[in-house]
Amino acid sequence: MKKYHEEHIKVERPHLNIGSATQRIYKFPNNYGASIVWGGDLTFMRDNAHAPYELAVIRFIDDDEYYLDYSTGLTTDVFRYQNEEQIRDLLKQIKNLEEVAYGIE
Repeated sequence: MKKYHEEHIKVERPHLNIGSATQRIYKFPNNYGASIVWGGDLTFMRDNAHAPYELAVIRFIDDDEYYLDYSTGLTTDVFRYQNEEQIRDLLKQIKNLEEVAYGIE
């Protein structure tokens, strides 16, 4: 996967719960970010070569901790079956969300 908004990539690592999948965490200055997962053993990733990515909107509690945030108006779930163009567009939308303070609402 190409590295869009590379300056905002916080970490890229093997996914902790999905064998052989990769997870990339983005953190934007507005305290939102994204968790993108691809590869691995999940059927939806393996069987959809044209759209193998899953993206979740995240909100940071502090510089390192975050949670999935469904209150942004972008989605009420994770985005599955995404291609790279859709991922790039979603990252732009997340980056442009209004800034929020650290914490849980």
